[in-house]
Amino acid sequence: MDDVPARSAARARLFARGGDMGRRIAEHDWAASPVGPIAYWPAALVHAVGLLLPASAEIVLFWGPEYVAFYNDAYAPTIGDKHPRALGRPARECWAELWDDLEPLLAHVRRTGETYSARDRPFYIERSGYGEEVYFDISYSAVPGDDGSVGGVLCIVSETTGRVRALRNVAAESERLRESEARFRNLADSLPALVWLTDAKGEIEFANDYFETMLGIPPARMVAEGWSIAVRPEDAEEVRRRARVRSVDPAPGGGEFRVVTAAGEERWIRGEIRPRFVADTFHGFVACAIDVTDSHRLGQELEQRVAARTAELVEQIAERERVEATLHQMQRLEAVGQLTSGVAHDFNNLLTVVLGNVELLTHAAARGTLDERAIQRLEHVRTAAQRGATLTAQLLAFSRRQRLAAKVVDLNETVTGLIALLASTLGRAITIETALEPRPWRALVDPTQIELIILNLAINGRDAMMTRAAAGGTGGGTLTVATANVTCGPPERPEEPPAGDYVRVAVHDTGTGMTPEVLARAFEPFFTTKEVGKGSGLGLAQVFGFAKQSGGGVRIDTVPGEGTTVSVFLPRATGTQEHAPVAHAPGEEGGSIAGRTVLVLDDEEAVREVTAETLRNAGCRVVEAADGEGALRALVEEPGIEAVVADFAMPRMNGVEFAAHAERRRPGLPILFVTGYADIDAIAAVPEQRLIRKPFEREAMIERLCALLEGR
Repeated sequence: MDDVPARSAARARLFARGGDMGRRIAEHDWAASPVGPIAYWPAALVHAVGLLLPASAEIVLFWGPEYVAFYNDAYAPTIGDKHPRALGRPARECWAELWDDLEPLLAHVRRTGETYSARDRPFYIERSGYGEEVYFDISYSAVPGDDGSVGGVLCIVSETTGRVRALRNVAAESERLRESEARFRNLADSLPALVWLTDAKGEIEFANDYFETMLGIPPARMVAEGWSIAVRPEDAEEVRRRARVRSVDPAPGGGEFRVVTAAGEERWIRGEIRPRFVADTFHGFVACAIDVTDSHRLGQELEQRVAARTAELVEQIAERERVEATLHQMQRLEAVGQLTSGVAHDFNNLLTVVLGNVELLTHAAARGTLDERAIQRLEHVRTAAQRGATLTAQLLAFSRRQRLAAKVVDLNETVTGLIALLASTLGRAITIETALEPRPWRALVDPTQIELIILNLAINGRDAMMTRAAAGGTGGGTLTVATANVTCGPPERPEEPPAGDYVRVAVHDTGTGMTPEVLARAFEPFFTTKEVGKGSGLGLAQVFGFAKQSGGGVRIDTVPGEGTTVSVFLPRATGTQEHAPVAHAPGEEGGSIAGRTVLVLDDEEAVREVTAETLRNAGCRVVEAADGEGALRALVEEPGIEAVVADFAMPRMNGVEFAAHAERRRPGLPILFVTGYADIDAIAAVPEQRLIRKPFEREAMIERLCALLEGR
């Protein structure tokens, strides 16, 4: 025999997990219900109740021939004060007022096994002490019993009373709007003024009869052709522009404008417009205008007298403007002088290292003693050249002429990967902390440049903290690198980003901070508070140029004596960009160009010689050309040429122009462009894998050329 108490307890525990109604079912006295004690319920009923209880939809189950009610927590509020007495009772008892309507639906499903569904189905129900008509979206489905017959009807409902009543209200508010519009048109046609209505796009949809009285233009023609038939041709574009602006920003407005009658007479009218809304939806404008031709003519006479007086004042002001222009020119010359001296200072230092070591190496080579010291001097030359390249990159970033290779980047990974470098660069006196966004958006940015930017800001922060420490006798400070997802409003300063979503990387230091005077000049090129030789003054100018060229911006928050936070805002990658595959750097899989024939095109002989020798050392056969025409001849004379390394900026025929001619003669010929400086607009169409920047390392050029030759 079955263990009835155990089965009853197990089912009670099953139902108890179904929220408040599950608890009520488990605790209910089922002896008085037609379905009897829980232990004797058919398995189909147990399973159906177990499924409906945790559901978030409103569900009621009517079981057996007496339609005994079971329902979940979501359904309980729907029946108001019928709950909880409806639980376990025949539906006829608790739904008496709508039983004649409800019973045929349940009987149909129980008899046929077919699902019945309807939208906005009306029912009369008493659930809050009074009767009311309510509406539901319903789906009544048969629930099989243990023997395969229909055991019950599962009703999934969703009350739509509010929606139905709202739609009825909208309908009533609409044939009312039409009645109001008819009254408006009758009133407008009786007024001695121009009255018209526009739609949301600014097109005229009603014009009153006075258009024909004043302008000789029938209202129907105004509606069909618009204001273009009532204004001078030279005014038509301005009228259209105003209409577009008003449609985008539907605000009240007004003013005077010139019109032309059907007979060609010019008149002036003053109009006022007001936006029309239905609820919160903009439907167009209502406008009214009157004839002000006479007063306008009086105004013109007054304007002529004012113009005469103004001419006298202009002569008096002209001299002052000339003085101001001279002063501005002097200020510009001073700024250029500062820039020139700054560049000259840094490059003189670099050239001193290069020329001094080259001279020593020349003497050593003449003696045949290229020892370890000579090799060290070569390293000094290389380091100085790299510093010169960095300074050039800063200048290009400031002028926004550096081409960026933007990729989808996780800035948390960027910051984490820089910690070891920052620690070794800043020294032990500086404590480095991070405050990273837990779930950062992806940023669209050049990964190499953002690392340089963070390092640049960190070094600035270290210098500020060491300056404060020296002044106060305390050591070190704390540098914090943070990331955050931010949504910016309209910018308050030119360096800040436009409104939108950004990923912010911020570097905060506990240094000296900036005075208002220093903050105002922080982004000026070559402005620095450091001693001569301690910095180029390009750091924050580079940050500004990089952020703006990347599509973002910068903000500085600082308190003198307490510290500074520099925030760089970088564009959030879109959904498509965020899931785009990350491209591999050209040539990173390795390869060889030995045995290939390569044409080197460069108008600078010394540069061409270095490039050619690099390729020969890599095993290439090299053909040289000093200009575009010579290179094109070489393509004809040397059919074995497999690739070209071409300088971009050359006189008469630049690299891109040469490539266009070469493509016609040798379609598909791989061309690697070399550039030290070029307008980014001019090279915008050149793929990144076909471009390398001066100064370049030998391995970088070989890898890039190898990738092109292999078609990668």
